[in-house]
Amino acid sequence: MVKLQTKLAKQCRKCKRWKLLVQFKQEKRNRSGKAACCKQCNAESTRERLMSQYKYGDYDILRNAQRNQCAICHTLPVKIDHAVDHCHRTGAIRGLLCRACNLILGYYENGWRPDCQISTFESYLAAAGPATTALLQEHRK
Repeated sequence: MVKLQTKLAKQCRKCKRWKLLVQFKQEKRNRSGKAACCKQCNAESTRERLMSQYKYGDYDILRNAQRNQCAICHTLPVKIDHAVDHCHRTGAIRGLLCRACNLILGYYENGWRPDCQISTFESYLAAAGPATTALLQEHRK
């Protein structure tokens, strides 16, 4: 049997390349303490899974409904399109966010409370799910 890990490197289960251990996420469930797939392959798999959940055209529907603005701070995208915000528990799409709001919202949902307008994030979370679901269902008919 081929040895799949050394003290410094490990073979990724998905891409089959040998990579340094720092290129793998920590995972306590595995005997090695590292994930089976490298961070790059893990990110690609996550992106593919999320994109398969979204219907073709959902992004355009949301972008038009939000007038191409972030749902929280109302800024227009600069260089990079807004991120598709979704509930990690249910997978439901909530809206499009600029990178800054998406990052802060992620921290907020994990218990961190920044020194900014918390009420803006709380009102977005309260309204986004049902409103976005209704909008997408209406356009899919």
